[in-house]
Amino acid sequence: MSANNKITKIKTNINTWNEVRNTNIALNFLTSGNGFPIEFEDYQHWKNNNPTTLHCYFGVDEFELKFYLVDDVTDKNQSYEVGKTLVVKEFTRSFTTLAVKNNQEFKPITLSGSDEISKAEAEERILNWILGSKSWFIDQQNKNKSSILRLITIPFEDLDALFNSATETALAIMALKNFEEVGYNIELILTHEIQPEKDKTVLMESFYDVSQPRPPFTITSGFNLLE
Repeated sequence: MSANNKITKIKTNINTWNEVRNTNIALNFLTSGNGFPIEFEDYQHWKNNNPTTLHCYFGVDEFELKFYLVDDVTDKNQSYEVGKTLVVKEFTRSFTTLAVKNNQEFKPITLSGSDEISKAEAEERILNWILGSKSWFIDQQNKNKSSILRLITIPFEDLDALFNSATETALAIMALKNFEEVGYNIELILTHEIQPEKDKTVLMESFYDVSQPRPPFTITSGFNLLE
């Protein structure tokens, strides 16, 4: 498939989500997984463009929810390279990336900054989504028939903090946050996966939470994968 055809297909999938996002079937898509991994290689491609924001579009491809991630500079210039600056992510229920990178050891990292939240708070918001997604969805439909999000934006500085070596993988996990401006809505909490030596238990620490769902936050110019 040519590059142009790939972009056309991606836009079609994103538009398919737009067509169903305010219907009851959308909740099935939103609860079909828990999140997706972001590899260091993905980060490197975006970093080369000196972006300020990462755009995470929602799309439907053959009855599966997928995520299309692109940095804001590429999106503005529409200079997409599928597999590099425009990356497709599968919605998964598993938070381990060992199937992707066999025998990968994940080292703990130290983060600092106002975007960081505690592990307890992150776990509470993730649990809020798992237990409260249906109630939230019904509430959104009652409030506004076109309120369900089309994409989420993520400050790129959060990724800068997470990726400090080529051995790391970040995770974006679905959660439910009470935004002061718009009330409860979907968010992506970013975290880092740690695989301790000789221990198959996957640990998580250092959580970032400054993602914004759009809508209800404003969709301005520069989101060029929307039709």
